[in-house]
Amino acid sequence: MELMNLCARDLMKKDVKTIKEMDSINKAIMKMNDLGISSLVVDRNDDHDAFGMITKKDIVEALMPGIESSIEAMLVEHIMSKPVITVNPDLSISQCYQMMRMMGVRRMPVVDDKELVGILSSTDLFHYLTKNIS
Repeated sequence: MELMNLCARDLMKKDVKTIKEMDSINKAIMKMNDLGISSLVVDRNDDHDAFGMITKKDIVEALMPGIESSIEAMLVEHIMSKPVITVNPDLSISQCYQMMRMMGVRRMPVVDDKELVGILSSTDLFHYLTKNIS
């Protein structure tokens, strides 16, 4: 399929890993390490809430000396980004890419009728664009 005909649902990962904002940073670290991933979508508290995101970069910045003193007391809510940019599964890949560039993000949850159905990342775009290059 040609890139111009693709939409978010065609390239998104459907198995989205999530965490709750009241979970500990330690739990987020263990989950990311165990799953070999670099981010987690933070679940909404209810249907009227926004999704959040926590990344390895967020954790590194929070753990650097002089920035935070006690990891044991830190919760996901203390360092996550919220709200995050979400996209509809039918949004074109071209528009998704433009949003990533304009907003300076590398990944966006894909939401259909308030339900998290996937996540689209620059890595997904990279793999699609380079899959036939030897």
